[in-house]
Amino acid sequence: MRRTRDSSSRKFEKVREKVTKKHTAEQNSVLFVVITTAFMTTFNASSLNLSIPSIEADFGVSAQLIGWVVTTYSLACVAFSIPFGRLADMTGRVRVMRAGTAIFAASALATVLAPNFAIFLACRFMQGVGGSMIFATSNAILISVYPPEERGKVLGLSVAATYTGLSTGPVVGGFMNGVFGWQSIMLATGIFSVIPLAASIARVSNDEPVEKGGRYDYVAAVLYMASLVSFLYGLSNITNGKVYLALIVLGLAIGAYFVRYELKAENPVLKISLFANKGFTFSNLAAFMNYASTFAVTYYMSIYLQLVKGMTSQSAGLVMLLMPLVQAVLSPSAGKLSDKHSPYKLSSFGMGLCAAGLLVACTISVDTPIWIIYAMLAVMGLGFAIFSSPNTNAIMSAVDDADRSSASSISSTMRTAGQTTGMAILTIITGVIMGSMSLNDAPLETIVRVMHTSFIVFSGVCFIGIFISLQRKEEKK
Repeated sequence: MRRTRDSSSRKFEKVREKVTKKHTAEQNSVLFVVITTAFMTTFNASSLNLSIPSIEADFGVSAQLIGWVVTTYSLACVAFSIPFGRLADMTGRVRVMRAGTAIFAASALATVLAPNFAIFLACRFMQGVGGSMIFATSNAILISVYPPEERGKVLGLSVAATYTGLSTGPVVGGFMNGVFGWQSIMLATGIFSVIPLAASIARVSNDEPVEKGGRYDYVAAVLYMASLVSFLYGLSNITNGKVYLALIVLGLAIGAYFVRYELKAENPVLKISLFANKGFTFSNLAAFMNYASTFAVTYYMSIYLQLVKGMTSQSAGLVMLLMPLVQAVLSPSAGKLSDKHSPYKLSSFGMGLCAAGLLVACTISVDTPIWIIYAMLAVMGLGFAIFSSPNTNAIMSAVDDADRSSASSISSTMRTAGQTTGMAILTIITGVIMGSMSLNDAPLETIVRVMHTSFIVFSGVCFIGIFISLQRKEEKK
């Protein structure tokens, strides 16, 4: 009898060991796919920014039109993230992520063959669509295969990959653009994207839909996209005429109708009920405030280092590497800390460091020593590392598994909307102080004045974000 029990026990142990190994392999595969897509999307965006003059020259378009290279991609990302997050819940997150990676890769390769600027922009738009499918699902898939005590750690690795893409993009992309042309960046993006796509097909199992049955509400999806695109596009161009103010008002009106529509819908694209969770709502608002207050730092510092300090673009780029490098190195550790300590307190402390960096930026003058610039960028990089991973952990942990695609897409939307708002604030302040004056013709004192005014406003936004972040409280287990 004992021999039979021992035999059964050994069989059980073998089965359990086999299942554990399979689960570990699945976790590693998902982590690899998420990390590589996080790197790929941010590397493409940051490296292509340095190629704007080359693209403008190749297609022979105006400075006003060339701005659509960035705007088209960003608007597609922000407009489609939440609709695709809902679709992923109904059809399977892995399937949507694979489709998004394939679209992103194919669109990148297609830009190289674009015969004119209109086709090029269409390809960039489809890249944004593919990117939104990745952003809406990656974090949800990642934490669905890892236990709660490891979520912060793996989210930290994903954030580190994001900042690695941001930091290496300007350096590697600048070299590739200078030697091989902007087409080499898009070719590399398309080819590199095949790696996570193949890995997801070969080593990541299809997941079951978390919400079976029901009908996808296309009317709600269209209302949402129309509202957000109208509002953000109008906000980005508010200094160019009253028509853009009208677009802002139109976007707000459609948004109000969308919320009313969703409250009555049987299968809402955006579950308004998620925002009844105080931790979820305030974590997303904190993310919006943090990105709105810090996104323009890189833009202003690049101008300051080149026009005020007289550095070359290459030297300025190396200085600007400091902030994303600090973020990339420290984000995994911050993520691990959020598994053991309150992600609310950690992210609030991170925002406090960002605010401290912004206050230092308010004091920068023509004669400021370069070491102060280094110190400011390092403090802000540290602050963002401590904020980002724990805050993402807080957002994703505040919802049930069935709503994680929606939570991931909302978080992505808050990031993009915050960045767009930050640039809109920058545009308004620059227009008020400098008018039609170009940066190259402006006195150095005027450039510094624009920076001071902007950083004062951004500091205020960041402190409001800290106040919002501190309103979150740990739930009693």
